[in-house]
Amino acid sequence: MNVYIEKTGCTRRKLDVTKLQAYFEMNGYRVSSDPEGADYILVSTCALKSEEEDNSLQLLDSYRECRGKVLVYGCLPVIAPTRYKSNFDFDFISPAEINNVDLYFRHITHRFAEMADANVIQGAGEDTDGPAALRYVRNKYLGKRPAYHLFVSRGCLGRCSYCAARFAIGPLQSKPVEVVVDEFNRGIEAGYRDFLIIGDDVGAYGIDRGEDFPRLLASLLAETGRNRPGPASNARNTITLHIDEFHPRWVVRYRREMAGLLESRNVASLVCPIQSGSDRVLDLMQRDHDMDSALSALGDLHAANRTMKINSKVMVGFPSERESDFAETLHKVGSLPLSAVTIISYEEKENTPACSIQPKIPGPVVEERVRAAQAFFRHNGIKSIVSCCGL
Repeated sequence: MNVYIEKTGCTRRKLDVTKLQAYFEMNGYRVSSDPEGADYILVSTCALKSEEEDNSLQLLDSYRECRGKVLVYGCLPVIAPTRYKSNFDFDFISPAEINNVDLYFRHITHRFAEMADANVIQGAGEDTDGPAALRYVRNKYLGKRPAYHLFVSRGCLGRCSYCAARFAIGPLQSKPVEVVVDEFNRGIEAGYRDFLIIGDDVGAYGIDRGEDFPRLLASLLAETGRNRPGPASNARNTITLHIDEFHPRWVVRYRREMAGLLESRNVASLVCPIQSGSDRVLDLMQRDHDMDSALSALGDLHAANRTMKINSKVMVGFPSERESDFAETLHKVGSLPLSAVTIISYEEKENTPACSIQPKIPGPVVEERVRAAQAFFRHNGIKSIVSCCGL
């Protein structure tokens, strides 16, 4: 039996697909490069952005005539259920239900839930062949050193009114600290030096287990001291951690613990999506933080480690956003010590509370605000990136 895998989606879903490929191989399936002759076709999908939603639907349409059984993975069927169900009747698995993949394939002896998560995205320039010692030499001395991902938790505790992804990813499920530390040490032993801490809601890590993110970070930082392979002055030997998508409410909650931990200088970057500088809009977004508290907490983190890059995201054109709200966003977010900010155009998603918020902001107004935001941040020395949608 053979299976063809179509790999698309965000970093988290690509890691899932990398794990799925290992899963099929361990269970005796041949991973095929040709969908036409495959017995099974697994298609990973995304619908966070309208462009990705359209691309995923077109991709699925291209597999209608294939003889193999099509199984859809990812967020598309849950984020855009009406469009999906009106066009396809393929079986699908959401990220929250990924462990159920065993039910769709025959002769499974190695259950998906019992396998270790993938840490490096296959096809992203990684070197994973050969013994660990050989991989260490290649990764360290030959420059093949992509980020090593620590997928610390799945699911989200957020209730953002514009977000449909939370319907697909499910409730919070954190790994034990010791499991994450073990993955971290395996990466160090394999020669990796850049580690990306990711999850669907990274700051919420551990709350479902009676643990918390500061404890996890402290445990990882303790390992960097024990595993330093050479002089600290050698940049190639520096182990760096990058924290992705750390909600402002967790920055506020853990400001003191985090500030103390960041003094180690091993944390190189933090992504904290502010989304709006207006408390009125933040309340409508159901973001569970206020701007002044977020500004103060991020200021503490910056003071603790001025070499750490802080990046953020802002959403432009959220329903009912006034010019004064937009101006407040530019002023307050622009006052942060940011290295980069991603500018996101609000996009309505099916079944989200934001759909009922009025008035909607006309497209030309949103486009003008995006341009104004981009010019403002660049003028203030902050790199700006434009995205049509995002969390």
